[in-house]
Amino acid sequence: MIPFSWVGNHPGLDLVNTVKASASGQLVDLLPDWAAVTAWVDGAGLADAALAAAGDEDRRRAAHATVVTLRDALRALLEGDATQEDLDAHLAAVPIRLASATGPPWVQPPVDADPIDRVLVTIALAVVEVTGLPAERVRRCANHECVLRFHDTTRGGGRRWCDMATCGNRAKQAAHTRRQQRAG
Repeated sequence: MIPFSWVGNHPGLDLVNTVKASASGQLVDLLPDWAAVTAWVDGAGLADAALAAAGDEDRRRAAHATVVTLRDALRALLEGDATQEDLDAHLAAVPIRLASATGPPWVQPPVDADPIDRVLVTIALAVVEVTGLPAERVRRCANHECVLRFHDTTRGGGRRWCDMATCGNRAKQAAHTRRQQRAG
């Protein structure tokens, strides 16, 4: 089982979080192939794994490259290393047909679309939605060793950690240890 992080409070940010820092500080790509994308899409609840697993090998390889490119472009935008136009250029690679919808989400992949195209459109929509989130509420974890991002949905906007059970507790424990060392 691939250890995806579901701390982003948004599927587009959870996609960005498929690049994690290892214990040694190296970045690890959790989406090395289409099978991993299929597992992520299923875990995110964006599409059924059987739908994502459709198509021939060349089609899945090309779709994998598109997903990774979209993820990396959104990550670069969030880090200030790219512009909205850069992201839009990558979004243009996603085959999409617009269809009217009766309610949210207002844009959906057509029912008769190729299964892989449906997955790509769903992922692209999640990426686009991130750009509409309030920028001051899209944050990187305060742990300098962590690269995960999240949408702060707390009332006061004070969330600092990707996950309190990991980075938050480590930071609090380290602060407690420093206080104890100074006092002792």
